[in-house]
Amino acid sequence: NCFTDRDDENIWIGTEEGGLFCFNRYTRKFRQYKPEPGNRNSVAGVNVKTLARESDGNLWIGYYNSGLDYLDITTGRIKHFNSEKSIPNSISSNLLRSTILDDSEDLWIGTDKGVDFLKKGTTSFKHYNLNIEVLTLYKDYNNNIWAGTAGNGIYRFNRDIQQFESIY
Repeated sequence: NCFTDRDDENIWIGTEEGGLFCFNRYTRKFRQYKPEPGNRNSVAGVNVKTLARESDGNLWIGYYNSGLDYLDITTGRIKHFNSEKSIPNSISSNLLRSTILDDSEDLWIGTDKGVDFLKKGTTSFKHYNLNIEVLTLYKDYNNNIWAGTAGNGIYRFNRDIQQFESIY
């Protein structure tokens, strides 16, 4: 489903039903991450749809129906983010399609409900409810965020008015 790397050592691989893998280029070995019942420090799901890696190596993991995880590479700790109807600033959906980091390493998340935004270092999500499924996100050389949808066109985030605008 997805790949990412940020160093010369590891390649991270998200799979459809096998969870998350880390391939070490030096040892040529794979390490698999799958949910472990009773272990809150294991990954949330097996269907990894999207990965975004920060400059320090920490990893955002987006799942199809299991929400979002943040893996701290140094400590090995995993923080889970799930949609909670009773918490308005939680992630809007557990069905993630795309993630991307902008130039400030703020996280943009494409879901079946639109786009969510998470400022680096915070845990409060801002929702840009387009009421359409966002399949892919792209950051251009001007740090503009683009959203490709499931049959509803292309959108670009307008930072001046803080909303996505239909482009096509």
